[in-house]
Amino acid sequence: MKDKLQKIVRPADLIVVAAVLAVAAVLWAVLAHLTGTTAQIVCDGEVIATIDLSAVKEAYDVTLDNGVTVRVEPGAICFAASDCANLLCIHAGKLTRAGQSAACLPNKTLIRITGRDRRGPDALTG
Repeated sequence: MKDKLQKIVRPADLIVVAAVLAVAAVLWAVLAHLTGTTAQIVCDGEVIATIDLSAVKEAYDVTLDNGVTVRVEPGAICFAASDCANLLCIHAGKLTRAGQSAACLPNKTLIRITGRDRRGPDALTG
């Protein structure tokens, strides 16, 4: 059995497979950060801020008048602090992809990510 396997898989085959996997990993790492997504902070139905997450270089906080603090990071946005009772907004975690959203209902605050998701549609119908 070992002799058959050695005849089928040669060392050169393993090198080619390793090279293809390495190129795929590099492409995935580079393209994963090129989402071009935009985040919106909405308070009481009004857009307070629109942020291009791909342009953010350093993390910073946006403190709103209603007691909510939103954390903006390179490629991500999340609720950092809130004076609401259950803190579900903070437990929603970081938003990183188009279409994701989180809300602090007691403070009437919403954060959402808009833009084209690089993965494309989930399904097509014709």
